[in-house]
Amino acid sequence: MITGGSNYITIHGDTENPVIGTYHLFADEVEANLNAMFEHGQRKIALVCWYAPLNFPAARDHRWHHVVDSSGGVMFEQHQQNVIDLLNLIERTGFNEVHFRFAAQGRAAVSQWPAWNRDQFTENWAFIDSVRNLVNDHTSLKIIFDLALEHANEQIDTSAVHQLYCRRLWKLYTDAHGPDDSCAFSVIHGG
Repeated sequence: MITGGSNYITIHGDTENPVIGTYHLFADEVEANLNAMFEHGQRKIALVCWYAPLNFPAARDHRWHHVVDSSGGVMFEQHQQNVIDLLNLIERTGFNEVHFRFAAQGRAAVSQWPAWNRDQFTENWAFIDSVRNLVNDHTSLKIIFDLALEHANEQIDTSAVHQLYCRRLWKLYTDAHGPDDSCAFSVIHGG
């Protein structure tokens, strides 16, 4: 029997409290949630890292709603520490696999691009690569990286920009890290 897992993406089911962006505020509650999931048989867990460059006044603490700041292609220090602490907790709890899912939002999302945006693509790649390296440097858990959440969809056949984004991202990723720790791009159920 293969035991399953969950997408663990928000605290209280509230997009104002994404696990990666606000773990430091709710560490005890996250620990209780993970323990409950593990006690009920789950052994795998997926984390979603929604990201976009956030350079507007409403984005406080390098976060806006469920999105963490990817400005400059790096994760803000508090969010880096949240990832490290969260992975350590997941491992201590007993989970055996993490699916780490990247989800571009706002102007980082290729679905918002009317034409190829080289600068934003470069920033997205730098962010994905740096966070991927952070994750791998701080856990011995099996990690599967989803480079672009639910991007294996109908747009890959109908949008030249979307197709180029996926092809270039996959090429850069496999050139840097090989294909073994990534599913490339996930599919949305019913998509």
